[in-house]
Amino acid sequence: MTLKEQLFQELDNASDDIVAQMLKDLRILKSKTPVTDSLTSLIGQAQGTFANSEEADRFIRQERDTWDS
Repeated sequence: MTLKEQLFQELDNASDDIVAQMLKDLRILKSKTPVTDSLTSLIGQAQGTFANSEEADRFIRQERDTWDS
């Protein structure tokens, strides 16, 4: 049974009050989830990434400087 089929089965077995509460909870959760305008806003946000090419170049220069030492 797929997840979607399981969900529909659970919803069929649930009372109207429970389904109404679930929908209310989903709306609250959705309203608290920030929406970004584009994926480019995520650039440089993860650990170990660079926000722009200048930061990447600086890191590479520093690494190469340690090779010469």
